[in-house]
Amino acid sequence: MSSVKVYGEETNVAYSEGSACNPQDDYGKSKLKAELELQKLEDDDFKVSIIRAPIVNGYSAPGNMRSLISLVKKVSVLPFGGIENRRSMVYVGNLCYLIDVLARFPVKLRMTGNVFLASDDKPLSTTKLIELIAQNINKKVYLVRVPFFASLLKLLKPSFHKRLYESLEVDNSKTKEILGLRNPYSIEDGIKFMIRGE
Repeated sequence: MSSVKVYGEETNVAYSEGSACNPQDDYGKSKLKAELELQKLEDDDFKVSIIRAPIVNGYSAPGNMRSLISLVKKVSVLPFGGIENRRSMVYVGNLCYLIDVLARFPVKLRMTGNVFLASDDKPLSTTKLIELIAQNINKKVYLVRVPFFASLLKLLKPSFHKRLYESLEVDNSKTKEILGLRNPYSIEDGIKFMIRGE
């Protein structure tokens, strides 16, 4: 298991299986190093497959997702209206399904480099994600656009700004084509199951 962070940071171009790796932080660098070291062990009897995933959501989702859910539960008016970024994520059920399909797939038919991308079928904007969270906790949330808020956040908390306003999208169409993969859950299903603890 690896991460799309091996490709680098947020960008307006979707990363694909063949995108060049250029990790920017220690997390991404450590994931890429682990990939390279594992590939050195490969031989006729030991094959390595690498799954690079964006943020994984599901029951007890940690970190930023948990913080966002908590924020939506506590605050009814949020300054996140009209954000049009594109963030890929993968529901844990879809990730497990990919792992299962890959484990059963004939090694000789896998793609060159054995790198696969996990992702739900479409990316979400921050605005749409908040709307889905609110819908699934049955809470009315008002998302407003505050002109200076994004600039202020970028100045004071650049890492938060990056996650809330910038895009990090993956295109895993090659993985789906090679494996004949169809995600069993929609991104809306994943958000619903995450909120309901499934």
